[in-house]
Amino acid sequence: MRAQLDFYFDFSSPYGYLASERVEALAQKHDLDLQWHAIALGFIFPLTGQQPVVNVPLMRDYFLHDVQRCARDNALAYHHPDVFPVGTVAACRTFYWLKQHHPALLIPFTHAVYRAYFTQGEPIASADDVASVAVRAGLQPDGLTQASQDPAVKAATKNAIDDAVARGVFGSPYFLIGDEPFWGNDRIEQIDRYLSEPA
Repeated sequence: MRAQLDFYFDFSSPYGYLASERVEALAQKHDLDLQWHAIALGFIFPLTGQQPVVNVPLMRDYFLHDVQRCARDNALAYHHPDVFPVGTVAACRTFYWLKQHHPALLIPFTHAVYRAYFTQGEPIASADDVASVAVRAGLQPDGLTQASQDPAVKAATKNAIDDAVARGVFGSPYFLIGDEPFWGNDRIEQIDRYLSEPA
C-alpha cells in the first residue's frame, strides 16, 4: 500500500504557495498518495493565539525578505501582493466544491489561485475573484460561481478544517505522513530525508 502524504495549505500563505509548487515532485519521487487539503487559518489562529506574521513587529520585515529568498532558492516566480493577507474562505469553499463535483480540477485550481495571487497580485478574496481566476485558467464547470454559497459546501469546508485541527494542523504548509508532522516549506527536504531512511 502506498504511503499517504497529506498536504494542508491556506491560499493566503506564501510558504504554502512555495510548497504547492514543490510537493508533487516529492510525492512522485517517493511514490506517495498525495492528498491536498485547503484550510482557512482565520479559523485556526484563535485556537493557537497566532496572528498573521505581518502584524508582528520585528518579524514582518524578516518574513517579507525570507519569502523572496525562498522563492529565489527554489527558482519560483514570486511577487508579494499589495493586499496581504486576505480572507480565503471563498477559495477554500470552492476547493471543496470541486472536490465533491470535479476532483480532477482540484490541483489545477489550487495552482491557478496561488499563482494568480503570488505571481500576479490578483485578488482572490471574494467568490467572484476566485471564479474569475478559475475561468481564466480554463476551469469553467457549471455551478462554479455559486460554489461558495452552497450550504453543503460550507459544511464540508468546516468539517475539513475541524478535521485538520483534530490532527494537529496549525499552520501552512503543514504535512502529515501517518502521524508524523512537518510544518513549513523548508521541511520538504526533511521529509525527503525522512522517507529515504531505512524502515
